[in-house]
Amino acid sequence: MSENNKNSQGLTTAEAKTRNQTYGLNVLKKTKKPNVFLVFLSQFKDAMVILLLIAAVVSLGIAIYNVSKNYVITREQNEVVALFISPFVIFLVVFLNSLIGTYQSLKSYKAVKSLEKNNELKAKVYRDGKIQVIPSSEVTVGDFLIVEAGDYISADAKILKCYDFSVVESSLTGESNSVFKRVGKLASENIPLGDRFNQIFSGTYVSKGRALAEVYAIGENTQLGKISQMIKNQKELLTPLQKKLIHLSKIFGYAGVALFLLTAILHVLLSALFSNDSLGFKNPKIYSDAFLIGISLAVAAVPEGLVTFSTVLLAIGVSRVTKNKAIIRNLPSIEVLGSTTVICSDKTGTMTQNKMQVVGFYDFTNPAATADKSMVGVGFFATNTATIRQEGDKLVEIGDPTEIGILKYLTNHKFSQEMFWRSYSKLSTLEFDSERKMMSVLLQSPSGRSLIVKGAPDVILKRSLNANRSHYEKIEEFISKGYRVLALAYKKWESPSTQLSVQDENNLTFLGLVALYDPPREEVASSILSAKNAGVKTIMITGDHIGTAVSIAKNLGIYQTGDLAVSGAELASWDDKYLDSVINNVSVFARVNPSDKLRIVSSLQRQNQVVAMTGDGINDAPALKKANIGIAMGQAGTDVAKEASGVVLADDNYKTIVNSIRIGRETFDRIKLVITNLLVSSIAEVIIILLGLFIYRFAFNRQIDGNEFIILSATQLLIVNLLAHGLPAIALGIVKQEENVMLRKPYKTTDTIFSNGTFIVLLRQSLIIAFYSLLAYGVVGLFAIINDLKGKEFVRLCSSAAFLTLGISSSLNTLNLMTKKNLVFANFNRYKWAILASLSSFLIVVFLGFTPYLSEWIGNANVLSENYTALYGLIPLIFGFIPLFWEEIHKLFDQWWKDPSIARPDFKKFKLAKKK
Repeated sequence: MSENNKNSQGLTTAEAKTRNQTYGLNVLKKTKKPNVFLVFLSQFKDAMVILLLIAAVVSLGIAIYNVSKNYVITREQNEVVALFISPFVIFLVVFLNSLIGTYQSLKSYKAVKSLEKNNELKAKVYRDGKIQVIPSSEVTVGDFLIVEAGDYISADAKILKCYDFSVVESSLTGESNSVFKRVGKLASENIPLGDRFNQIFSGTYVSKGRALAEVYAIGENTQLGKISQMIKNQKELLTPLQKKLIHLSKIFGYAGVALFLLTAILHVLLSALFSNDSLGFKNPKIYSDAFLIGISLAVAAVPEGLVTFSTVLLAIGVSRVTKNKAIIRNLPSIEVLGSTTVICSDKTGTMTQNKMQVVGFYDFTNPAATADKSMVGVGFFATNTATIRQEGDKLVEIGDPTEIGILKYLTNHKFSQEMFWRSYSKLSTLEFDSERKMMSVLLQSPSGRSLIVKGAPDVILKRSLNANRSHYEKIEEFISKGYRVLALAYKKWESPSTQLSVQDENNLTFLGLVALYDPPREEVASSILSAKNAGVKTIMITGDHIGTAVSIAKNLGIYQTGDLAVSGAELASWDDKYLDSVINNVSVFARVNPSDKLRIVSSLQRQNQVVAMTGDGINDAPALKKANIGIAMGQAGTDVAKEASGVVLADDNYKTIVNSIRIGRETFDRIKLVITNLLVSSIAEVIIILLGLFIYRFAFNRQIDGNEFIILSATQLLIVNLLAHGLPAIALGIVKQEENVMLRKPYKTTDTIFSNGTFIVLLRQSLIIAFYSLLAYGVVGLFAIINDLKGKEFVRLCSSAAFLTLGISSSLNTLNLMTKKNLVFANFNRYKWAILASLSSFLIVVFLGFTPYLSEWIGNANVLSENYTALYGLIPLIFGFIPLFWEEIHKLFDQWWKDPSIARPDFKKFKLAKKK
């Protein structure tokens, strides 16, 4: 006891105020409400966004330079307006992407906060010589804390006095059983939390009895606060998709710079060598034109919609998960769920209900007797310390989970407090002691006095005169099933005294047993099986006894023959190298502490596993933060656990995790599909500009007649990349997939977005679209030569043909990607949104390409002008549809020869007819 409190009057009000100023309030530092502006700015850290901003700034610089040096804005000189449209569109894309990310972050923050407890806990302290009830935040060091059954403990404290006192510390240590507490001195300061019998800790609650304790740590200095600090020290990990997109953005960024330099240099060389004037390299216009062409190619190499559409699809996935009763705290978490390979799950409260139930009752004196007709039932009822009472519509349970379980069982077997204590009375009690591992009650019954002793089976048997083999066999039977077993014995009390001592707990008659079990949640076993079928391994990590953990793990399908079950003590003896060598064979870790959980997760991550950690307790929080994705329980979970997690389950349902993994996989598949859709046009654009520069700069040199030569302008490319793919990208994100994603293994972290044949599809479709776009450019150019068109008019007509062909084929390419089947065999109801989006994009491209004035503003020719033949518009329309038909033919042959269920002709039966 501190010097200030030796008078046993507690702190004075003045002393408490002084200490509140010195030590601060008894609260943990909460996550501050996010600043909207800072959250918005944080969206600009993405590498692809940075690339887009650079492209926009450069494009804007070119526009300003050309306006100030070379151009006067007129309707005939729409290139200047087009140059300003380019940076405007890119800035708009980045702004919208940032708004979406900001909205989702703020929405998730509010959703998680809504799950937190609104009312601050109260605490009873002894101040100024009397008991006072104060807000728990005002408890300070040196306070005398008064706690009793049902109270949550608000600070770390040393016990000064106690009576029949037990505390449930499962939220801190993972141990579901109550811990008996008493006054005393610890043998060592390094004793684990669960064995500190003379201390109580913030965040735990009293299950039985009452105590007076002196507070020695509050707020961040409590054990709870130290765990919270461990969470804050964990680094945020990049998700697999983030890594892939960063890698992809680097590729396109480097490619954009390289292509910019290459095309600019080539244009300068070709323009100077094949110039129709005598200026050659001295002509400043060729450098300006080269810069514009280089920028166009750089824009083509960067798929502007990549970040936006990925964000939109992640948001759609988050919305689907929310409807599935899970809250995603940040967008990338949905993708991590889909990539998860291992789920590390706490047992108590996550896989189990944290509600002990009696599953075995045995009376050795009368094996056929039920609890209400058995001396064993009377003994367990007399020694029970739990309380269950009705408060309005709510049933309040106070006490140790084991005692509550026994009381419920006996109540269901016709026992009642009121009736029982009419016939019996408790004369004396010898409280439970962790060293004795038993308790005793002196009971007065109509037939006399009896000493009833309850405790650990091995201890009770050693003190029983009638112990035999059948007793040991029954106990072993229960223990082997993972049950917690309590034994009951008695002896006639002949002494007139009612005082009890430990010496009285001998020469007993063994009566019977009760076996209890913390049952798994109903949906867990099927959810674990679903996860297993999906290639996701489940590892149980718990603070419970290894025998209990293995038994439950077997019942749930986690532990299989050949698997390893490792205790915390055994784990502590292993170095990281050995742990890494066996970690993939372990399915159960028992008797572990928070630092062990961090070590387990770290080892799995070193094996390239994508780790999800589920839990609800304070002790789970560091591992939740360290894991690739933390999943906290929204109802039973502590605020610390929720703060550490990327996902919060609103219904605490394990099945929701598996459903969320399914949605995560589907979301990743859709993002991959949309990225493929975007990159098809980007790669096609690069091919078009590069080959067009080589081919048509020579072929049409005379018709260009010294004017700016360009295949596609930056604005035209942006329209194709954004407008032509905007609606299809969103539609592909909501189309129901044909494949059951939970019947395949997760994507490997080493897989790229182009894995599993995606690159071949991407290259094939890009080449076909590029070929027909270039062909349209050339065919229209030939017709323009026949009609004796030259200069700017010639370039615009040819560019319009390439733009329309590219835009139409890119829009219709969505129909190729939405299903692996031929369109004639596809379920149109399933794909109606994708079909509608594809056709809408097609119409947008046609509208922009054929509408007078508007087409000129984006750098096209007015092909509907009476000065031009209808062929200038008809050619790109026809060529734009051809890639779709080529892909349909490829699908037909691919299914024809690969799928044995599809009938195909037997060419061996075909023989040439013999001549007669």
